[in-house]
Amino acid sequence: NELKAFKYAGADSFFIIRGNAENVSNHESETGLFHTDFPDGRVILNLWDEESLSKEFVAEFENGYKITVEKPLFLIEYPYYRDVNRKFGLEKTPLVEEIVRQNKKNEIFLKEGLITFRNNINFNLKEVLEEMGILETYRYEQKNGRFIINNPLAYENIKRWF
Repeated sequence: NELKAFKYAGADSFFIIRGNAENVSNHESETGLFHTDFPDGRVILNLWDEESLSKEFVAEFENGYKITVEKPLFLIEYPYYRDVNRKFGLEKTPLVEEIVRQNKKNEIFLKEGLITFRNNINFNLKEVLEEMGILETYRYEQKNGRFIINNPLAYENIKRWF
């Protein structure tokens, strides 16, 4: 409802993908919209602290949303996320349930937004990566027997199931 009112008033609207899930809310105002509902130039990957994000967004606003910052702010500035499955995690599939189970108490997931996955009987890493649309090996790393996947789009979708 708020988005409709802002659009009616002529305001710009943006979707912010937050870098952590510590304060996840499943309130309708938090789960009613998805980054897939916005064009890439209106999706912000919040990889900043709050003060820096505000400062850089104001700079972008004042320059007509032209790319002016050293560290990219908008999803459109991250071309390597264009080939991923942006809808992975919106549906609660068995694979998503397994990822949630494995990350439920994982500090890396909660504080840094990194998805970890340990191969198991039901799913292997290749299936997980294919489902997410991650085909290049540089997009994940292995630590302590777990694979760490950096995909803020999948992270944003999955965290709603916590």
